[in-house]
Amino acid sequence: MTWWEVEQMAGYIEELEQAMDEWSLSGPEMRRQQQAIDTLSGKIQRTLEQGNEDDRKAFLVQLANRVEELRQQLAERLKRDLPDRR
Repeated sequence: MTWWEVEQMAGYIEELEQAMDEWSLSGPEMRRQQQAIDTLSGKIQRTLEQGNEDDRKAFLVQLANRVEELRQQLAERLKRDLPDRR
């Protein structure tokens, strides 16, 4: 995985965290994001298992932790089955 890919993932995670903080996602959007987060998590884990550069690995561990937190938040909100906000 290149640094550019890592930076793109970080930007995506940041945008999703902001949307979650603002409660701006509808139920269907949260489900789509949940699937995207699952895919992203798998990609991060595969890259970590390859054991490349230490500085990139440290950043990927941070991203993995943020992704896991987002996964938990999405799962909790989807359990509540809130009506769509749009």
